[in-house]
Amino acid sequence: MQVIEKPDIISIIEKEGIELRQRGQYFWTCCPLHSERTASFAVNPEKQRFHCFGCHVGGDVVDFVMKLKKVSFLDALGYLGISSNRQAKTDPPETRRRELIEKFKEWCCNY
Repeated sequence: MQVIEKPDIISIIEKEGIELRQRGQYFWTCCPLHSERTASFAVNPEKQRFHCFGCHVGGDVVDFVMKLKKVSFLDALGYLGISSNRQAKTDPPETRRRELIEKFKEWCCNY
């Protein structure tokens, strides 16, 4: 299993021009995902997660980019510079079935 190193959530949020203020162990700001007057958007730098107590949205840095930019998961990975070099899982019975079909087609052409 490959572990993907995600960028720091605090730096990504600040890179988007959102000013965070530290209160205790959390960083707070007004939620960039909806309009509000008081800070309800909390970021936990230790767990690398965010949560908005106003719109009840939360997640990690990838979720934040997906919601803020309104992009897909793969587009968010690309925006963050995370490579998705994972190969698709193959189903052994399906692979075997395809091999047999190819061999049968080859046999039909030869005979």
